[in-house]
Amino acid sequence: MKKARGYIFSRSFLGERVPQSIQNLAIRDFCERNHIIYQLSATEYAMENSSKVLFKLARDKKENNIVLYSLFQLPSFALERSKFYKIVLKQKKNIYFALEIKSL
Repeated sequence: MKKARGYIFSRSFLGERVPQSIQNLAIRDFCERNHIIYQLSATEYAMENSSKVLFKLARDKKENNIVLYSLFQLPSFALERSKFYKIVLKQKKNIYFALEIKSL
């Protein structure tokens, strides 16, 4: 059974702020339904537009599967998103989005 690290943050997105506990519940539920062992979530820094923790997960060779609460937690700037995609593709990682029930 594969393992996955969750990814959450405390900032608002799409005009909403979802409590971290709710984000973790959604990720845990997604993992259970998809037979993935859930590992505790990494939490992004609260600074606006920060993606440092997400990029750290993407570069971490031990993390092959990452479950974001929502695809709207990806970097908001196209250039940053593109960098993230390149890293993920190069590292051959699986990225999942719990809220939208999608994967990359």
